[in-house]
Amino acid sequence: MSSNVSLYGIGASGVSLGASGAIPIAQTRAPGVSDVQGQYGQYQIGQSWVNELTNTSYVLTSFFYTNGILQATWTSTAAAAGALNTLTGDSGGAITPSAGNINLNGTSGQITTTGSGSAIVWSLSSSLVAPGSLEVTGLLQGDAGATLNTAGTVMNIATDNDTSTVNIGNGTSARTINIGTTTGVKTINIGTGAAANPITIGSATGAASLSLLYGSGNMSIAGAVAGTVTIGAAAQTGLITLGKSSTTSEVDIASGAGASTVKIAAGTGGNTVQIANGAGANTVSIATGAAAQTVTVGSTNTTSALTLQAGSGGVGVTGATSITGSLTASTTITATLGNITATNGNLNLAHTGNKLLIHASTAASDAIGVTAAMTAGTITVSTTAVTANSVIFLTAVTPGGTQGVLSYGTIIAGTSFVITSSSNMDTSTVAYLIIN
Repeated sequence: MSSNVSLYGIGASGVSLGASGAIPIAQTRAPGVSDVQGQYGQYQIGQSWVNELTNTSYVLTSFFYTNGILQATWTSTAAAAGALNTLTGDSGGAITPSAGNINLNGTSGQITTTGSGSAIVWSLSSSLVAPGSLEVTGLLQGDAGATLNTAGTVMNIATDNDTSTVNIGNGTSARTINIGTTTGVKTINIGTGAAANPITIGSATGAASLSLLYGSGNMSIAGAVAGTVTIGAAAQTGLITLGKSSTTSEVDIASGAGASTVKIAAGTGGNTVQIANGAGANTVSIATGAAAQTVTVGSTNTTSALTLQAGSGGVGVTGATSITGSLTASTTITATLGNITATNGNLNLAHTGNKLLIHASTAASDAIGVTAAMTAGTITVSTTAVTANSVIFLTAVTPGGTQGVLSYGTIIAGTSFVITSSSNMDTSTVAYLIIN
């Protein structure tokens, strides 16, 4: 019977005449998975190979592909104890028994192997040290507690470009999640990358609470200069407290050098604004800085009202005072310095028993006073209150001599004026009122 004849390369030279009459490839090494063809083309199944150094022979039993690359399976034909002749790993090629044995060794800190009966069990080390990147495609779980240490290098979690969500402590059981809670100094950054990161801390559900604590290093809430800072929800009904110290402290609002607009209760909800409304003795200063301040208190709209209240200390107004609308004083209005001026109105004493009380003395600056007795029906009154345009009211206080009609004349502005009676026998004392 005749057989098929194939002509192909064998190693560096030689010819094989079919599987049954193959001329072996003679080399000084064992064949590997990359030995798929020789000088004249691809080897055929059944091709034999002899390693002249070890006197070991092999036969080509199959082909396979790895990542699209054709590779060969060479099977040792050497006699060995049992049916196993070679083992092939991911690299290094096929290995043969030594003294009838092939050792399956692990790697310290990575893989351990344990033989029992006819089985060898491969296990990850109890203290696993990955020599490179460790990728877990399923659940990574530490049943008896797990610790991830940096060991002097950076630890990265989810630093790839994948868009999947990273969850920490996202189960439904009650648990405590600690970040940087030991005594060492930690720098903790959350969402500090150069991107528009929306960050939510805390929950508004039920009795959820949030505490932001700081030491002597202070706390700062800052962002983009055009950003908006909102404290309290739009439908807030609970108390919002800014500053609640039981000792001496200071709370500053808009205290920078910029021209800020500070709005308090500027909404339309009908607000009640209370300032220094506690039981303590408060000192309240409004616009007392060393600058030209414009201060408006109250409104002239419809029935708006303004009440200034004081106890026995009174209400003091310093400087030029202008009042638009009606001013009602329940007790006394006093100008300690300057004038009280009605530029377009009257001084109205509208109640029975009202009086016009004007201070009277012999002081040289007073516009009202009582003279000494006239001599021969005349007397000169020295006062700085008189002007060239003064109107002077005269009346006899203590009649004396032969009374006549009183008049004034010879005014020296800022110095004196003369009172004259139509009777040169008049020796009365005279009360005067100077109106300028």
